[in-house]
Amino acid sequence: MVLQLADKTVLVAGAGQGLGQAIGLGFAREGARAAFHYHSSAEGAEKAAAEPGHFGQRRVRDAVREPR
Repeated sequence: MVLQLADKTVLVAGAGQGLGQAIGLGFAREGARAAFHYHSSAEGAEKAAAEPGHFGQRRVRDAVREPR
């Protein structure tokens, strides 16, 4: 499937592990700049963003906080 994602940016929520990570890597393989969002899976998001050949990928930790 050709998605024509060159020069596009995607934010994938829950991309620190499992299905979200696989989706983020799939977008990156199709040429998109992928941001791997995570809540508690920093190691998985960092590993995915650092995959060889995925230049320009980022990891993004959420900023959701419990109300005070």
